[in-house]
Amino acid sequence: MRSVDSRALIFKYSDNMKTLPAFFLPLFFFALGFAKEFKPIPGIGPISIKKLATSGGFTEGPAPLMDGSVIFSDMNQEKVYHVDMQGNLSVFIDNVRRTNGLFTNLKGQLFACESRKGAAALVRFDLKTKEKTIVAGSYQGKPFNRVNDLVLDREGGVYFSDIMKGGPELPQPDSGVYYVSRDGEVTKLVENMKAPNGVILSKDESTLFVAAMGEQRVVRYPILEPGRIGEGRTFYEFDPGSEERHGGDGMTIDVNGNFYFAQFRGRSVHAVSPHGELLGVIPFETNTTNCVFGGKDGRTLYVTSGGSIYALRMEVPGHRFPGRL
Repeated sequence: MRSVDSRALIFKYSDNMKTLPAFFLPLFFFALGFAKEFKPIPGIGPISIKKLATSGGFTEGPAPLMDGSVIFSDMNQEKVYHVDMQGNLSVFIDNVRRTNGLFTNLKGQLFACESRKGAAALVRFDLKTKEKTIVAGSYQGKPFNRVNDLVLDREGGVYFSDIMKGGPELPQPDSGVYYVSRDGEVTKLVENMKAPNGVILSKDESTLFVAAMGEQRVVRYPILEPGRIGEGRTFYEFDPGSEERHGGDGMTIDVNGNFYFAQFRGRSVHAVSPHGELLGVIPFETNTTNCVFGGKDGRTLYVTSGGSIYALRMEVPGHRFPGRL
């Protein structure tokens, strides 16, 4: 059993189990050898778990749709899939260039991080026609290395990460975090970070959070104005003091300002308070890549892990940024 902070309330479940309702959770903890008092994270959840679908590849970037359903990336298959709450899986967009992070808005647009080597770019799809537009395809005349994750701001700009460090076969000299304005101007905001991965904004959009995957921490940056940030400071460290530390991946936020950080090789989602305190850990049996709130009432936490996508019913709804899903 992994060692965790005493504040962390932990549970596991079987991948073969379709849905695990709340009243079974204490019994399930006991069967797994946990103490009886272990319960879902108070005030957060989950109150039930359901494996929605398995695409069979490398799942990433879940994003909600207006009808309560969800789409996600399968990087290996180069497809964006759609799955409804009944688990019906279908191809939403085919022949994408290894899309990773996805983000939808109320204008009927899907922003996506295409990460295929030699063709990495931030792109936008029309959700109805599936027509693609390149939003940011290069910086200083050179393509990106591997665009990874993104978040839209209220000004119509996009913060996004390029996770891959530079090398002889890569166009950019190092990894980084960028901002592309509504007018298409690209600015590099963060340099010298080991594997920048997930990005998210605070509720009031005054702070940018970046998962420094190679540094096993999340860094916060004050936003001075759209596309301009101040000095970064450590907000959260994964597994401090542990011999096996793993960095963060995709992330999301709830209405109370709590963060949910997917921890890839840690096979878990960390629930963290607005002050950087660990509230609890939701472990999975496979590498966990990303998470987002969605569903008709906003109380479903979609998690991509191990080639599948899961729906966790939560006590608290996710935060919806104005004009965005």
